[in-house]
Amino acid sequence: MSDNGLLNGKAKRLNLGGGGGGGGKGMEYLLAGTLAVIIVGSLGFTIWKFFGGKTGPSGPTEMHFKCLKCNAEFELKPEEIPQPSEQAMYGPESMFIDCPKCGAKQSCLPMVQCPNPDCKKWYLPEATKFYATNPAAAPTEELKDVCPYCNTDRIQWYREHRPRR
Repeated sequence: MSDNGLLNGKAKRLNLGGGGGGGGKGMEYLLAGTLAVIIVGSLGFTIWKFFGGKTGPSGPTEMHFKCLKCNAEFELKPEEIPQPSEQAMYGPESMFIDCPKCGAKQSCLPMVQCPNPDCKKWYLPEATKFYATNPAAAPTEELKDVCPYCNTDRIQWYREHRPRR
């Protein structure tokens, strides 16, 4: 067996001073100080994020809807949107809400905002209307998501303007 200093309790101090002579204490203090700053910084950042250090809105502040019966457009905050029943949660009924303007049941669908910075108007895509009212229909290329105000194809716009990695 070899005589290893760690096994018989005779661990040597690591000399980080370089050059073989002293100076190791200064380097040890520098490393300990750096480690302390990293730990305190990480802990501070974690506490800040945990207790509300938000940099922006975490989700939409309001959603836009359009009634298919009276064509009324309105906005609701996420907490104001009625939750669908458990039975309707997975069907097309989960997209619909009741209209607060005309009172029609299950007649309102969520709108989307045009991504074009020159437009930014809200609209109800034709594909959304079609698939909400015809849930068994097969997908088709003819139903594009195009803004009726500026003719921007929303899907194509996002393909062309997505952030590059």
